[in-house]
Amino acid sequence: MGRRLLLFFLVLTLLISCSRKNGFENDPDMYKLAKALALKLPALDPEKNNVLVRTKDRVLTCSDIIQEMKKVLGAKVERTRFLNPRVLRERFEQKGREYALRFTMVDRAQAIGLKVKPSEIDSVLEARKEKAQDPDFDKRMKFYQIETDNMREDARETLLVNKYLRLKLANKIAVSEAEIEKRYREGKSVRVRQILVNTGNKNDAEKAELYQRMEGILARARAGEDFAELARRYSQDGSRKHGGLYPYFERGEMLKPFQEAAFSTPVGEITGIVETQFGYHIIKVLDHKPYSVPFEEARREILEQAQKEKMQEAKPLFFDQLSKEIDLQVTISS
Repeated sequence: MGRRLLLFFLVLTLLISCSRKNGFENDPDMYKLAKALALKLPALDPEKNNVLVRTKDRVLTCSDIIQEMKKVLGAKVERTRFLNPRVLRERFEQKGREYALRFTMVDRAQAIGLKVKPSEIDSVLEARKEKAQDPDFDKRMKFYQIETDNMREDARETLLVNKYLRLKLANKIAVSEAEIEKRYREGKSVRVRQILVNTGNKNDAEKAELYQRMEGILARARAGEDFAELARRYSQDGSRKHGGLYPYFERGEMLKPFQEAAFSTPVGEITGIVETQFGYHIIKVLDHKPYSVPFEEARREILEQAQKEKMQEAKPLFFDQLSKEIDLQVTISS
């Protein structure tokens, strides 16, 4: 009886000890990080390892989210130490939703038989490396302790999610032949000058006043005043010192309203007032750079870019619907 009682207390002690670092047992550095973050956001206390995200099918704890962040960021996840409490909460809420949706879509993709080939993963990793334009990319990944296996798994999941989204949003991302031809005629890239007036944190009356001011600037530009000088005087973004000049950009690199106005406007002409999340823009188109290959050779690239843009537009509504379907709840208390 005494031996059984002793064994019971030993097991209980072991369970309590393990629970204190629930999810962090094999990563003391992340345990220390969570301890530091908990000073700003108590919900991240690793001693409790609270459930932060719930769906019908899974829960995500503090350790789950931090470990997922580490897989992609490596040692850079330590930078979360420097976030203020509000931004820290927003970051974990965002990542919690992102991971819950991602895991759900990966599960569903695999359940219907979608697969990813190793060669596809290789292509994604090579594209990321090229995009970084860093000759020391591999060394940098090693420096930040971002493991190759984690990069490959992240690429695999990204590919599965994209395949699942293409299947579910097929009717939303359809591109007509006429649209492909139009994009080819409008060129591969465009160069512009712009005048931007910020509307952030403005109420409706203030925005109306700014719009009226932009109408006056637009009239002067169309009447022949030097656009670059108007940009230097009135624009409120970093390009103003260069007369509003932007380098050549391709589709997908700017916000859609700005992009569509720039590509659809002939060289030498000035757009009307274009509204984006940043404010009101007036754009003067300086040049359209054509595709360097015949239409048939450029067709696939144009199609894929158009589908990518339509996918980005369709994602928010799809994610909202999926969140409701799986009853996604994020709870990060102070």
